[in-house]
Amino acid sequence: MKIVISLLLMLCMSELYANQYVYFMRIPSTATTSEALIAVKKAALKRRWSVTKQDKETLQIKLNHSDYKAVLKFIVSGRKLLYLDSSTYLTENIDEVDEDGEWKEKAAPVKWIRYIKNDARRLLEQMTLYRTEDTEIHSKEDTESKLEGLKKLFTRKLITESEYNAKRKQILSEY
Repeated sequence: MKIVISLLLMLCMSELYANQYVYFMRIPSTATTSEALIAVKKAALKRRWSVTKQDKETLQIKLNHSDYKAVLKFIVSGRKLLYLDSSTYLTENIDEVDEDGEWKEKAAPVKWIRYIKNDARRLLEQMTLYRTEDTEIHSKEDTESKLEGLKKLFTRKLITESEYNAKRKQILSEY
C-alpha cells in the first residue's frame, strides 16, 4: 500500500512540475555560479549524459537510455540551481500514445537526478576546498615565524643560501 501511495505521489509531483523549473541545489557561498554549473556538467558526464548546450548561466544535458530520452536544462537563479525536465519515454500501451507519435512526456527517474545532484555536490565541495587552500592569506605573525624558522635553518647550515633565498621569496609572496 505504501508503495502504491508513493508511486501516485511521485506521478502527481512530476505532473505538477511539468514545464516548471524545480529546485536542484543551493550554491555554497564559497563557490561561483560557473563552478556550480561545471560541477553539474562533470557529474553528468561521469554518469554518461551528454552536454547539448552550455553558456554562462545555463546548461542542458541529455541521456538516451532504453525507452527514455531524458533532457534536463539547468539555470542559475541567485544562489540556487534550478532545472527543467523535458524528458520523454517510449510508450508500450496504445492508449498512452499521443498524436505526434510514440513518445510521451514523462519526468526522468528521480534517482537519476539524485545521482547527478550528489556527484555535483561532492565535486563542488572538492573544487572550493582546493581553491581556499591555494588562496589562503597568511597573517603577519605567521609569515614572521616562518621567516625566523627559515633563518635558523640557514644559520645552522642545514640549507644553502640559494635554498634560503628561494624559500624566503616564496614566503614573502604568500603574505
